[in-house]
Amino acid sequence: MPRKFSITKKREWLEAYERGTPEAAIAGTDRCDVRTIKKGINEARRERDVSLARADLLKEALHKHNADLMSLLNQLANVLQSIPVPEAIPWGESDVGSLTFPGGKAQYETWPEIKVWNVTLDIEAEARWQLLLEHLKRDPLSKALSTWKKTFSSHIEAQMNLKQGLAELLESKTGYQLENKPAGDHYLFSSAVDSLFSYFIRMDLPHPVDIAMVNNIVADGNTGKVKYGQGTTLALAPGKEEDCKNDIIDALKELSTKEAIDTAITAYKIHRTSSDKASKAVEEIRMMGLVPGQCRICRRLGII
Repeated sequence: MPRKFSITKKREWLEAYERGTPEAAIAGTDRCDVRTIKKGINEARRERDVSLARADLLKEALHKHNADLMSLLNQLANVLQSIPVPEAIPWGESDVGSLTFPGGKAQYETWPEIKVWNVTLDIEAEARWQLLLEHLKRDPLSKALSTWKKTFSSHIEAQMNLKQGLAELLESKTGYQLENKPAGDHYLFSSAVDSLFSYFIRMDLPHPVDIAMVNNIVADGNTGKVKYGQGTTLALAPGKEEDCKNDIIDALKELSTKEAIDTAITAYKIHRTSSDKASKAVEEIRMMGLVPGQCRICRRLGII
């Protein structure tokens, strides 16, 4: 009965043969037929080729997996700098529901005694997002991203409250109703709230409250309208255009003294700080070129 040799022995034959040892010499050393040596060498060579091919496939799979996660981080880096424009902030009860911003949305959710803006990103809907979260479980970016969502929620809430305060002041000062579909001779356009707010609050400026804008509010006696500049109509008040204009200006001036202004500015600054911190955490990973940690895909690929 022919002797059986282990795969380890066959690998030794292959190594010896590739170092230049003749097959006959190897056969003499292990006291077996040359044909057995040739067969064993071929078997060891095939095993090595399969192993190398598998290693190349594994390397390629890991490279693709990391590239997929890095692409998510690139998208995340852009979203972290998103700030809703002032006009987009809802203020009327019928408008409060959801808010979209570049790369995501915020949903207004209510529970008993709790109201909050729940911020979600578009990329969270992708299956690979959960894999990225597994990787980042112990990375500073995980906490930074959670903080970013909370401060974003607070920023939107503060802006909404401030805009609602403007709407209430406009109605109380002028005595007119804000209307989407105006009816009657004297009223405020609902769009006036968004228009005035966008001019009044400029979060990208060192001094966000712009009271100088009141010089652009004009009363047009020919049309009975109160306008901002030449284009935006704020109210219709025939015969009382000047009074309505002054009332609107008084509303803006009073709003500038409200505590809600400081709350909105503080919330914005806190959110910008959290955005910068999260962005820095993303950039550090991007500089490494490798997403730290592991996920279930890594484990399936044999990365322990």
